[in-house]
Amino acid sequence: MVSRNKMEYKDAPNPTHGYDTGAAWMSLALEASALGLVCHGMSGFDFDKARAVAALSEEWTVQAMAAVGVPAPASQLPPELASKEADVSLRKPLKEVALPLDAWLASRPKATL
Repeated sequence: MVSRNKMEYKDAPNPTHGYDTGAAWMSLALEASALGLVCHGMSGFDFDKARAVAALSEEWTVQAMAAVGVPAPASQLPPELASKEADVSLRKPLKEVALPLDAWLASRPKATL
């Protein structure tokens, strides 16, 4: 994923180019999930090599990389990775950290104008 450092329609810096790329990444990840795909964002790669391979000018900033694909059954993974798939999640259940929308709406103060 890359972002343009300057606005496309005028020769002025785009101070939110990184933020915009983050919003685009979120949309990509959500769409992938909705399609039953796995989307894994990464920052552990050689940014300079990515710039060179993509032949990017200095007008662009390399922000991140993502792998998108069809999830495979754990049985097709190497043993050290397959065992991770069977691990119990340490995350709290969603009901402990979020309210259903109707409960959240009911808990909000009523707006007055």
